[in-house]
Amino acid sequence: MYLLYYWCFFLFGCGKKSSSLPEQSESVSPEEKPVAAVIEPPNDMVYRDGLAVRMKNAIEQSKSYVIVLTDVLGEEGWDEDPLYPSTEVNCMIWLQWVLALAYQHPSVSREKVMDAIRYYESGISFGSRKHYIDRWVNIEPGPLVPYSGEVCLHTEEMEITLRLDLLQQHWKYPCPMYRPSENRFQVNFVSGSDFSRCSSQLSNGYYVVFPVANSQYIDTYSVAGPMGLVHSMILHRNNEETELYHASLDYGKVHNESPKVFWERMTHMIKGFVIYELDPDWLPQTKSSSAEIQQIQICEQALLAPQ
Repeated sequence: MYLLYYWCFFLFGCGKKSSSLPEQSESVSPEEKPVAAVIEPPNDMVYRDGLAVRMKNAIEQSKSYVIVLTDVLGEEGWDEDPLYPSTEVNCMIWLQWVLALAYQHPSVSREKVMDAIRYYESGISFGSRKHYIDRWVNIEPGPLVPYSGEVCLHTEEMEITLRLDLLQQHWKYPCPMYRPSENRFQVNFVSGSDFSRCSSQLSNGYYVVFPVANSQYIDTYSVAGPMGLVHSMILHRNNEETELYHASLDYGKVHNESPKVFWERMTHMIKGFVIYELDPDWLPQTKSSSAEIQQIQICEQALLAPQ
């Protein structure tokens, strides 16, 4: 079952091809096998110095997946799709799985990390899934932390009010959504033109970057009202180059391009970018589910009970 906010990535490479792109000869072979190996966690507990290496390896491994539009994951329950990717990913699942691979730990499997990134409180249910990027980064953003540097200043701002009720109506989902009243946020971002210049001055390392949709994008593609952050990308900066990586249907693969090139072909649909750093010390916290999560899960289980 693919979700509404994944529909909103069309021109970013998570949907239909953009007319602004040249025809590409690359294609993903349908016979390509899923990732067979995973990153082996180091034996020691020192993770700070190893995160960049693990991110590089995770991105490389992710290139084996077939890129699709739909959200191919679910909860193996009310949404009956599998919990974890095997052969296919869309742009959001790609980001989540790369982070899960990079943050897996001797004490925490990549699946448990994925649960923490994809679900509030790691509570597996449709109602507690992080459907909207805007809610993810404001309610429970780990392992993402707001960019704290002084190069790409987030001087632009906008307010966004999400319509979770429209999401429920679209999927005919009768159970509660997690913390539904938390749906209004201020988005601080760097303009697209500034980002295309300043990104090459960022400190070396890996960042997560989300484009900010403009009104034309929302009017054209949204079926559930406003959204602020609408795509998922990883920026890698080193002394030689600055590259954006993302799961692209336009190119049929995990594609990398310069921020300047991406901005120039997407300027009609986005107004800027939000940059997040990665917390090198983040690990999912093991704790009991809250009463709110349990209520959602009980409701979904009741929907599956024989009538």
